[in-house]
Amino acid sequence: MLANKSGWSESGDGETCSARANNQGACAKTMNFGNLSPLEKSKRASECGTEFACTGEAPQEFSAACPALWNEDVDHSCLAPVDYVGPCVGRKSFVGLTVGQKSVWGRSCMVKWPARLALIDVRKLERAGSSSASCQIDYSSHCPDGWTVIDGHDCMAPSGYEGSCGLAVHKSLTYRQKKAFEDACNAPWPCTRKSKTSK
Repeated sequence: MLANKSGWSESGDGETCSARANNQGACAKTMNFGNLSPLEKSKRASECGTEFACTGEAPQEFSAACPALWNEDVDHSCLAPVDYVGPCVGRKSFVGLTVGQKSVWGRSCMVKWPARLALIDVRKLERAGSSSASCQIDYSSHCPDGWTVIDGHDCMAPSGYEGSCGLAVHKSLTYRQKKAFEDACNAPWPCTRKSKTSK
């Protein structure tokens, strides 16, 4: 399987990658990375203003106001930690910057954004979020939460999907396949919330 680029997702053919809707890179929204050597892939990714993620590295959460370990000031600018020795300024506002612009600035300035929460951590937060309701994952649903059935066979991702997988998946997955897809693709199945009954 083709490795996913930061901010991009595999289209499902093992060769083509599609940029997120909000990606502002210099390349087309769909690029072919099939049959390229690792060096050629890295060069093409760089030309597109992004890079392939390192093996085992968590995706960055570019929706965060500031890079990891930086603090947000009252004017929404970000302050570098005292031990920052990178080549860029120690105070910077990222308001209005796109995901691509934040990614490029981070690479140039030797900083990263906070790691995106793993799905299991998101589920823990959901379950702990309310004492009056519990979250039970509904794997009987055909599609992940927010996805819609198309053509009667596939589930299509919502327009804001930022996971690392393709934008469509067969709706006939087994329970085990749904759990694996949920964990790998940041595409949780919906919760069935049931109120606690009084004793």
